[in-house]
Amino acid sequence: MISVKELSKSYGKIKALNKVSLEFSGGVAGLIGPNGAGKTTLIRILVGLARQDSGRAYLFGVEAWKDRNILRKVGVLHEKPRPPSWTSGRRFLEHICRIKGIDDANSQIERVSEMLDLRYMDRPISSYSAGMIQRLSAAACLIGDPELVIMDEPTANLDPMGRLKLLKVITNFRKRGTSFFISSHILPELERVCDHIFFLNNGKLVMEGSLDRLRDLGSFILSFSWEEAPDLLNILKEKFQVEIMDKTVLIRFKDLNGLMREISEYVLKGGRVPKDLEIRPPTLEELFLISGGGANDEVA
Repeated sequence: MISVKELSKSYGKIKALNKVSLEFSGGVAGLIGPNGAGKTTLIRILVGLARQDSGRAYLFGVEAWKDRNILRKVGVLHEKPRPPSWTSGRRFLEHICRIKGIDDANSQIERVSEMLDLRYMDRPISSYSAGMIQRLSAAACLIGDPELVIMDEPTANLDPMGRLKLLKVITNFRKRGTSFFISSHILPELERVCDHIFFLNNGKLVMEGSLDRLRDLGSFILSFSWEEAPDLLNILKEKFQVEIMDKTVLIRFKDLNGLMREISEYVLKGGRVPKDLEIRPPTLEELFLISGGGANDEVA
C-alpha cells in the first residue's frame, strides 16, 4: 500500500527527511516522533502535496503527484483540515462523493454522519467549532470505504468522548478491510488501535516493527507499594535497579525469568505478596523515549 524508498526533503538548510525507507502492506500503522521529526512532510509527499528532493514515495505502486486518480482509493485527513466555510457539511460531503465517484452518496453520508455524531450537517461550516470541523473532515476521509486512510493528528481538537468515538470508528473500519496510516503525538491512543509502529526522529526512521516486537526491545516494569512488602523491596534492591516514587516501587527489567525466580523464592520463604503488585510491558510512550524521542530543530 505504501512504499517509501530513500526519501529526502529539505527546506533550505533544514533536512526534514533524510533517506527514509519504509514499507506498509496493510493493517493499522502509527507514525510517531517528536515535533519536527518529518511526519507531516512524509504524508504531504505521499499524497502529492509536496515534492521530494530525492527518493520515491508510492501509494499502491503509484506516485500521487504523477497520477491523482490513485487518491480515489485513499482517504486523507490533514493535520489542519480547512473545509470550505461557505457551504454546509452535507454539501461538502456530497462534493467529496462526486470527486470519488461514489454513487450511493446519501447512504454513505448518513452512515459516516451517524458514526461520528454529525448532527449539524445542514449548518454552514463557518458556524462549526474546531472539534466539529475535525469530525466532519474525518467523515470526508472515511466516506466510500477507501482501501487506505492516511490521518495526520486525527484526534486534534476533539473532546475525550470525540476521541473515543473516532478510535472506535477506526477499529470498525479496520474490521471491514480498510487500512490506516496514522500520525499522532498522542501515543496512548495509537497504542489502542495500531499493530505496527514507525518511529521518525530528525528526519530519519530510527525504529519500526510490530508493537509486540518493539515491546520486546524495551524493559518490563514491576510496581508495588513498598509499605506492603519492605522485605521484598530489600531483596530486589540487591539484584535490580529500583526507583521509588512516593510510596510506589518501580523496577525496569528485561530478565523476566530472573525476577520471577527472586519473587518465588521470597514467597516460598513466607514472604507476603503485595496486593497491588503489577508486571506490565513497556508502553508506546516509553518505547518512544527509548528510540530517542524528544524535541528537535526540524520543521515538520
